Amino acid sequence: MNNITRHIEIRDQINLAYMKLVNIFGNINNAITIYDRGFNILNTNKASSEILDITQDKVLSQKCHQSYHGADSPSEECPCCRYDNFQVVYYLQNHLSKKVFI
Repeated sequence: MNNITRHIEIRDQINLAYMKLVNIFGNINNAITIYDRGFNILNTNKASSEILDITQDKVLSQKCHQSYHGADSPSEECPCCRYDNFQVVYYLQNHLSKKVFI
């Protein structure tokens, strides 16, 4: 097998794995939001926009604290502000009146 054929096989495997991940991410019933250290939302799944009751484009245009807390700045109480700990915590978002796992 030559290098080009092997490269194509690997590329196809990566594409398949990516499509599976996108499918899983999009169909999880729990809200998933990926954000950077500046609290800019980089990606979100369908469930998050349904829970927040706003479009996915609107979620992506806001900062995490705007979407989940309706606040102009991060809350010291929010575990996301302490995400360097990488702990899974349970947190009730008062703004949403819903249970959210972070």
